[in-house]
Amino acid sequence: MELLPAPRTFAYRIDDHDRIIFFNDEWLAFARENDGAHLTPANVWSRPLWKFISDPETRHLYRLILSRVRSGRTVTVHMRCDSPTARRVIELQIAPLPDGSVDFNSRITHEEAREYVALLDAKQERSPDVVSVCSWCKKVHVPGEGWFEVEDAIQRLRLTENAPPPQLVNMICYECYRSVIDRLFG
Repeated sequence: MELLPAPRTFAYRIDDHDRIIFFNDEWLAFARENDGAHLTPANVWSRPLWKFISDPETRHLYRLILSRVRSGRTVTVHMRCDSPTARRVIELQIAPLPDGSVDFNSRITHEEAREYVALLDAKQERSPDVVSVCSWCKKVHVPGEGWFEVEDAIQRLRLTENAPPPQLVNMICYECYRSVIDRLFG
């Protein structure tokens, strides 16, 4: 009988002013494993959560989630947390604490290997071109066509292996935004 490793929980907490006041060792290790070496304790501790969420749509969605959580409701959402060599689904539970701070606990619920995708590798040199990726589902926007899994989008955008990949700009696709809003207020 094969023993599976215990599921890892990646945890952090923000205070009532949305500053990061706690992160566990698993969170730091996962950041290092996924091109987040810059997410050191010194670079994260006491910084506003908003420093780490780049696009306005995702920031807005997190503000709505935090408002709901601070009204006393625990919110659980599922999102993707892909790497260049893996597809991952995480479950993120966001829970209120009595002092106005908020706990974020996530765990990987599904992971599958994928062929290496340079577009998702933060260490890759980038062309000046820009491509949008959904920060929630990790689909890539193909102008005039819609949102596609990264492998399909690469073909549709005619990105080649021998050219530097475009820069990635995070945003949230309508489908993910609507899904979270329905979960919060539906």
